[in-house]
Amino acid sequence: MRASFSRLLLVLGLLTTALGLGTLGFHVIEGWLWFDSFYMALITLTTVGYGEVSPLSQPGRIFNSMLMLSGILIVFVSIGIMADTLIKLELADHFGLLRRKRMFSGLSDHYIVCGAGRVGRSVVEELLRSQASMVLIDNDPKRAQWAIDRDIPVLVADATQDETLREA
Repeated sequence: MRASFSRLLLVLGLLTTALGLGTLGFHVIEGWLWFDSFYMALITLTTVGYGEVSPLSQPGRIFNSMLMLSGILIVFVSIGIMADTLIKLELADHFGLLRRKRMFSGLSDHYIVCGAGRVGRSVVEELLRSQASMVLIDNDPKRAQWAIDRDIPVLVADATQDETLREA
């Protein structure tokens, strides 16, 4: 999850950097006001195409051309990063579900621990020490992650429901 968050920050950083450099470039090269420079960089990077805020000089056109090319490159890289992240998250969920199903199918004569709170964790720790097989049921994904990190089969569900207990 942290990798996904850092990738999102990378995308936002790339876009913010391009917008900032575009704003600075128009301000320095064309001598425009900061807002006009920001607005021109924004419409260039988003490819809206409203037209130029003011007529561009030759150096301004060269800079704008570079900004367009880098903006499109950054957008494509950002789309690739986000798509890669989403696919990885989906595949991790899919294969995690298959792994949990395999773990459940091999269990018999096991304990079912309902809840990973203070008492539930103590019970799980004791069962681990005695090398007993078990399944943990908890409706809080954060508490369930504690058991997943210890390779304990986990159902993220409501332990008060009969079908959840049957599945466990």
